[in-house]
Amino acid sequence: MFYAEKDKGSFLNGKRIYVSDAEQMKDSLISVGTSPYFKEEAEQNFMRFASVFKECQDIRRCGSASLDLANVACGRIDAYMENHLKIWDYAAGTLLVREANGEVYNYKGEKLFMELNGNIVAGNKNIAKILIGKYFK
Repeated sequence: MFYAEKDKGSFLNGKRIYVSDAEQMKDSLISVGTSPYFKEEAEQNFMRFASVFKECQDIRRCGSASLDLANVACGRIDAYMENHLKIWDYAAGTLLVREANGEVYNYKGEKLFMELNGNIVAGNKNIAKILIGKYFK
């Protein structure tokens, strides 16, 4: 079971967890969300995913923002990105990632706060910033 407490860390089954230490895209496993309720953005999203795929180790799609964020927090994946999430999709996962020494940003590169509609990039700070700089600015 994943859990986190503000200023005390993130845990999986009682053991402290941390985001990955990947420094380069070529070493990174990236999870993506397809924003299924916004089909009109599919072409733009999949073009972005193709560009990311060419530079990273591989791409995954889980289908659950909470699980993707938990997987970022414990280092199973290096970053996660998706647009149009609702606050209930990412609120708990954001705490998990941040308490695991990661960060969650919006597509402008600003720390994500509890916005009603969230476009997010989460991961270790290095990979998340690379994704934002290359694919969202």
